Amino acid sequence: MTLSLEDRQQIEALPLCGTMLADCFDRIGVRSLAELADADAYQLRVKIASTCEDVRIDAFAVRGLHNAIAAARRVRNRRDGIPAESHHG
Repeated sequence: MTLSLEDRQQIEALPLCGTMLADCFDRIGVRSLAELADADAYQLRVKIASTCEDVRIDAFAVRGLHNAIAAARRVRNRRDGIPAESHHG
């Protein structure tokens, strides 16, 4: 297994990610959630589809990929001291 237990748990806790996407990330060689910060959802989808042939990447899974990328960017921004975007409405 390449994902640490902590990163796996963080990914599994993300909306629309769960165990399936954590397993796929592991199988394609992702070592940490932070590694996804600069990832492209389409490229991840293609890599997962070719590596994890037993997994169906539907619209929900694509949304999960986007959620994982966004979470990774938040982690990176916190680490780098970049404030979170504020939403005013």
